[in-house]
Amino acid sequence: MRRALRGASGEEERRVALRATRSDARVLAASLPRSPTTWVLALGSLGHPPTKLPLDKVLEQLRDYAALRATESVLRGAPGDEARAASFVAVLRNATELHQTVVPPDVALQEGLRSMRLRTEASRLPMIHDISGGCHTVDIQGHDKDADDVVADPDEATGS
Repeated sequence: MRRALRGASGEEERRVALRATRSDARVLAASLPRSPTTWVLALGSLGHPPTKLPLDKVLEQLRDYAALRATESVLRGAPGDEARAASFVAVLRNATELHQTVVPPDVALQEGLRSMRLRTEASRLPMIHDISGGCHTVDIQGHDKDADDVVADPDEATGS
């Protein structure tokens, strides 16, 4: 890029050379982070548009990159970085809203469930008898709450 600008003598030639180098696919690919989206952009600048662009993946990368650049702007603290960070936060907000409209909720739910892992233990499960010490019942019927039916001493109920 500098070599092309060095050969330019006038201001008009300098602008033309700058425009030509900025639209060069190699310069574009070198200036962006390494990702599948970068390849799509570089190929598009060469005249090969993508046949099917995974919009959900592009928006995820856009969100990640906007969050990273907003953090960078806040941490740097140079003049004008607050406005730059606010712009990246707006991009982040818009990309998140767009991503929610592009990705169907069931797909997002499936991805969330896929990421969850259940913890398991290899040890033997304890039996109910071990836990309760033998003080448990297998009776699953409901009990009446009438005062007449309540017997304080089980021996009285049997008449022994």
